Amino acid sequence: MSVLKERGFTNEQINAIPKGATQLIVEKKVSKDALFDEMVRVLIDRGYRIEKESKDQGYITTEGKCCLQLSTSYRANIVFSENNGVSRAVIKSEWTANTGIAMYGVVAMPDWYETKWDGGQRTSIAFAESIAIANAIENAEISYR
Repeated sequence: MSVLKERGFTNEQINAIPKGATQLIVEKKVSKDALFDEMVRVLIDRGYRIEKESKDQGYITTEGKCCLQLSTSYRANIVFSENNGVSRAVIKSEWTANTGIAMYGVVAMPDWYETKWDGGQRTSIAFAESIAIANAIENAEISYR
């Protein structure tokens, strides 16, 4: 997919993503709190605003942000867990078109849709953003579901 090639991914990395994947799993041998803190830094560095978060409950939800391609907005829901010294962040994301319809002074925004890797332009652009976020976590293993 050219979206990922533009971001420097190899064909091997791209081919490892199963078609229809909707989640990225980031695993790292650190505490859940340490992975949470690193994820917050990555998101802020990438220009995201955190809409809701709780380190105690283990989740982050970002506000929508434009991915700059095809006027596609992206937002992430990330859930954290820890087991035997290995922490996991599961990234599920959504996308929407950056177009609204204005009627009588009220702007109606389109619905948000589940992001998945299927070769479709907008959903793949958004899924590529999830991959970029996951890859910014240092020394982590990434898998897809």
